[in-house]
Amino acid sequence: MFGNRVSNNYFSMLGVGAARGRVFAASGGTFQEVVLNHTAWSSKFAGDPAILGKILPMFGGLYEVVGVAQEGFNGIGQAPTDFWIPEHQESVQSARKTLVGRLREGVSVPQAKASLLVEAQQLTV
Repeated sequence: MFGNRVSNNYFSMLGVGAARGRVFAASGGTFQEVVLNHTAWSSKFAGDPAILGKILPMFGGLYEVVGVAQEGFNGIGQAPTDFWIPEHQESVQSARKTLVGRLREGVSVPQAKASLLVEAQQLTV
C-alpha cells in the first residue's frame, strides 16, 4: 500500500470529507490516525463497514482507522494514494515536501508565486 503524510488540515483545505467516519482531528487520540482511500478500503479491506476504529500496524507504530475518504478522491500526488497519515512535528525534516494551497480570492497566480518566492528565500539559510 502507498501512503502519504499530510497536514491535519489537508482534507479541509481541499474541501474533501469522509465517506465514512471523519478526516483528521486537530489533536490525535491514543493511537496515530489513518484515513483510507475509498478504493483501498473497498479492495484491500473488502469494504468492511466495521473498519472504523480498527488498529493497523504500520511504520513500526499503531494507527487507528478514523475515516474513509470520499469516493473518487485519490490525493493530489501523481500516484494514487491508499491512505493518509498526519504529519507530526518529528517528521518535519523528511527528505521531500510538496506544498499545496488555494489562492485567496482576488490574488493572481503571479502574485502568489512572488509571495512564495519571498517566503522560500526566508526559509533557506
